[in-house]
Amino acid sequence: MQTCSKCFHISPDNELLCLQCGADLNEYSEHAITRKRLIANPRVNAIRISVGKNACPTCRLAEGVYSKETLPHLPVEGCAGPKGCECSYAPILDEIFP
Repeated sequence: MQTCSKCFHISPDNELLCLQCGADLNEYSEHAITRKRLIANPRVNAIRISVGKNACPTCRLAEGVYSKETLPHLPVEGCAGPKGCECSYAPILDEIFP
């Protein structure tokens, strides 16, 4: 499931637009916003896609560490999870403190 960052409505993974406000979920979903922030952060040198214990095989294949240039979008295309894609981004930092 995708959460719209404008109106916080939850839409199915296969929707391109928020079902409530019509926002483009490729730009305004919480995953899209997180992805943009992590890529823009100079302290982040790589990004991990983490999956839950009940992840589908497609999501298991997406699990791993990616460079900022190769980071795929979430939700994972082809996810077959009963609750939708439950993957998340996690930063890998060069340093923790300034």
